[in-house]
Amino acid sequence: REVNIETKAAMTQGGHLFRYDYLVLGLGAQAADYGIPGIREYSCQFKTLDDAIMIGEKTVQLFQELEQGSRQAPIRISTVGAGFTGIELAAELALYGRKMCAKCGLSGKPFMVYLFEAGPRILPTISDTERERIRVRLTKLGVIITENASINALENTVLKLKSGQKFSSDMTVWTAGIQANEFVRSINGLQCTDKGKLIVGEHLYGPAHRNIFGVGDTIEFIDHATQKPIPSLAYLAADHGRIVAENIVRSIRGQKLAVHKPFYELWVAPVGGKYAIAHLWWGISIKGFFGWVVRELVDLRYFMQILPVRKALKFFIRQQLIFLKKD
Repeated sequence: REVNIETKAAMTQGGHLFRYDYLVLGLGAQAADYGIPGIREYSCQFKTLDDAIMIGEKTVQLFQELEQGSRQAPIRISTVGAGFTGIELAAELALYGRKMCAKCGLSGKPFMVYLFEAGPRILPTISDTERERIRVRLTKLGVIITENASINALENTVLKLKSGQKFSSDMTVWTAGIQANEFVRSINGLQCTDKGKLIVGEHLYGPAHRNIFGVGDTIEFIDHATQKPIPSLAYLAADHGRIVAENIVRSIRGQKLAVHKPFYELWVAPVGGKYAIAHLWWGISIKGFFGWVVRELVDLRYFMQILPVRKALKFFIRQQLIFLKKD
C-alpha cells in the first residue's frame, strides 16, 4: 500500500508494517490503454490467470448463445496488439473456436478472429522471413490480420479506428501494450521515467538509492550496446532476480557488485497448438512442431531453475498431460 524510503518501511494492504534494509521492486506490469476511450470499460485484459479463464468462459458463452439461437452468426472476436502475446492468443482463440464449432455442431463460418496492429506490420522486431512464417500460420488458422489499424475508441461492441472504419466485436481482448505497475510511481523519492519505470544502472539499483533494486517490467535499463531500453521478457526478469540476489549478498559483504549484461537475442513465438517459431543462437530458426518442442524445453528449464529437479519434472509432466488433453 505504501513504501517510505526515508524510514525504510513498507506497509501492506492488510496494514502490516515491514522494515527493510534492502528493497526489491518486482511488481510486474499492467495493461496500458494509452488513454483510449472505452478500453478499460469494454475490453478484456490478458495479464493474469483469472483473465485467461474469463476469456475462455466468455468464448464458451458466445458459442452457447449461438447454438441456442439467442445470437446471430458470425461470432467476432478481436485481439488488439500483434506482439508475441497477441499473435499467440489470436492463434489459440482460432483453434478453440474450431473445437467449439465441432462441439456445438456448427457449420460454415460461424466465428471470426481478428488481429489488429497499429503499426505497419506485425512483430516489427523480427526478420521478414520469420514474420512471413507466422503470418502464413495465422492465416491458415483463419485469423484475419489488419495492420495500420490504430484504435481510436471502443464503444461497447464497436471498435473505432483512426481511419474512420468501424468493426463489430463480440469480445475484444487488449494486448496492445503494458506499463509498469502504477504503485512504483507512487513511491516518493524514486527516480522514474515518464512511463513510471524505475531507472536503474548496471547493478540494477536506483541511482539515488543503492539499497533499492528493481527487476523485470518494473525497471528501465538502457542496453549500452544499443542505447535502447531492454525488452520486457520473462527470462530477462529471471536474470535480474539472480543479479539482484547476488548484489545484495555482495553489498552486505562489502564486495564489488555484479554487472547486468543483458542478452535477449533468443525468442520463441507459439502460434497455436503444437506449432511455434523458435529463434535461436546464430540466427537459427526452427518452425512447426520442433519449434513447439523448443518452447516446452524453455518451460522445463525455468522449472528446473526454481524447483528441485524431481518436483520440476513432475510439474512439467503434469503440464504436458493437461496440454495434450486440451489441445
